[in-house]
Amino acid sequence: MKLQLIPLALLLAIATACDRTPSAPAAAPDAAPAQTAPQAAPASEPAPTAAASAPAVQPQTLPPEACKPEAYADFFNDYAGSPGVRAAYTAHTVRVGSLEQPAQARAVAKADYRDFRIGIVDSRWAYLDPAVTDPGAYPLLDLEFKPEGDKSFRVEYVQAEFDADDNVVRTIGKRAAYVFERGNDCWVLSQDLH
Repeated sequence: MKLQLIPLALLLAIATACDRTPSAPAAAPDAAPAQTAPQAAPASEPAPTAAASAPAVQPQTLPPEACKPEAYADFFNDYAGSPGVRAAYTAHTVRVGSLEQPAQARAVAKADYRDFRIGIVDSRWAYLDPAVTDPGAYPLLDLEFKPEGDKSFRVEYVQAEFDADDNVVRTIGKRAAYVFERGNDCWVLSQDLH
């Protein structure tokens, strides 16, 4: 009878060992927190969701050549295309506010920031609106990269209609922008202005 329990105990020990997850990797590079004090969000805005409710994404660091100041457009492609890269290269605090009045932006902790919405769908830039259920129906975007020296760059975007040759026929709505700054020898998302 005791001989039958040994294989069962061994099987349980192996299964328990397999369920353990390895330690998380070292923290990924982030920019230093903004110098200004956070402002309280207006009462009309919904409360931020708890960080624990979102699934954890493992940060994915990029090779040094992808982080060079002149490689900002390639960096942005990586950032937009990978949740892991976004986890690694988003500042501790993202300033979220109006493109017309960026000084009045409110600070949002990295753990609570989930509003990056640009992605690539069928080889085209698109606004990944969470209200849209069919990826083929995402609004297409016209992007403009605006480097500001070696310290920051801005990606301005606006919804647009394109012709068969990918030329902009017309734009729809107002422009918005994401601002990236240098931090820990790479770029980090620091502002979301809409």
